[in-house]
Amino acid sequence: MNSEEIIRASTLKSSSVACLVLVHPEIQFLEKAQAVIERMQIPVVPIGKELSAILLDTQRNEQSRAITRWFDFRFASADGKPMACSQIDLLFEPCFQLDPLALFKKAARNNKLLVLWPGDITHHTLSYAIPEHQHYRTWRIDDPTLQIIRLQD
Repeated sequence: MNSEEIIRASTLKSSSVACLVLVHPEIQFLEKAQAVIERMQIPVVPIGKELSAILLDTQRNEQSRAITRWFDFRFASADGKPMACSQIDLLFEPCFQLDPLALFKKAARNNKLLVLWPGDITHHTLSYAIPEHQHYRTWRIDDPTLQIIRLQD
């Protein structure tokens, strides 16, 4: 099954899966998946670009709250239509003390969400980045509202 078939099948799946995480440690695979998503006319939210603009005008001690409020506002207005998220790296910055996966799960309550996630999935453990990366993190996955697919090389 190619990337387009995977994405199309996953966006049409049952409503029990609210958040589809497309994962790969190499950015070029995520960029290919984003091109497929754009061809399917699913709106893509460039998280890093949009949040950077907001954080420039936000005091340091308010930035984490500003990110959380932005997430609540940005994804509440989707009217139940699928949306995709790219450029998510900013969310993993340790100074913000955020749980990016929790933010995406919360955002997916209003609509199906596709997340382009730089990392990997092995044995029910989702990781951000590679172990050698300074912001490497892992999450144990046991949530039926999440579907995680590792893009094929």
